Amino acid sequence: MMRPYVLALCKNESRNWLVYSNGLLWRSRNEFQRSKTKEKALCFMAGLVDQFRNQNVTLLTKCEYSFALGYPMKHVFMKELAEMY
Repeated sequence: MMRPYVLALCKNESRNWLVYSNGLLWRSRNEFQRSKTKEKALCFMAGLVDQFRNQNVTLLTKCEYSFALGYPMKHVFMKELAEMY
């Protein structure tokens, strides 16, 4: 149901890191439910876990929309990635 909106968000590659990453998170969750795209969903989720180590993104950029998006913390991503495997 959310798939068209998530695809549009990811296609535009929003200027804000957090908005774009949140779109990838929802895309990963949606694609994991389909048998043909589970591997792609795992790659997206692994990439999101790796983004927490990205030093090029400032803390201000990471926190700019955090109040509105409800973006999970790193340990939540790692747990969800482990459950996907």
